[in-house]
Amino acid sequence: MYTIPIDVLKRNCNKTMYEKGMRGYKGDFVENTVTATLDDGFLQIAGKVFFDNLKKEVVAYMDRVYPDKNLTFKVDSRRADKKYPVPSEQMNRDLGEAVLNAFPQMKVDVHHPQVMLHVEVRNMVNIYSRMIPGPGGMPVGTNGRAMLLLSGGIDSPVAGY
Repeated sequence: MYTIPIDVLKRNCNKTMYEKGMRGYKGDFVENTVTATLDDGFLQIAGKVFFDNLKKEVVAYMDRVYPDKNLTFKVDSRRADKKYPVPSEQMNRDLGEAVLNAFPQMKVDVHHPQVMLHVEVRNMVNIYSRMIPGPGGMPVGTNGRAMLLLSGGIDSPVAGY
């Protein structure tokens, strides 16, 4: 049995109804007395609908980003929510199958692919295959103040970077 917290259900219903143009009640459409439990069957159905859309999005991404379809690829998927009904390894196989069915000239190479397709299922789904390395370190704005003492040599500004 999978239980949806009432505040999540309330927020999602209010957001959907607001987006549909039902704005008469200042955003409060769901009463606090609503409770919802989903059995595994419903979760599987909802997950299947979502997963079918995910397959279409992955195929559209590969079509848009890689016009030359003569390449090798590998799918690497991750799930932040382990309650998602499809395991990561199964997602890899199913998404790879969807790409192969759409583009038969592509090949799968799990050891040395030309394209590593990453799919991350979190609050939203991130699909990417190109990674641009950054300078590393702490994200901007998350650390405190710092001071750098510069001497006459090259080592102090290099160490400060």
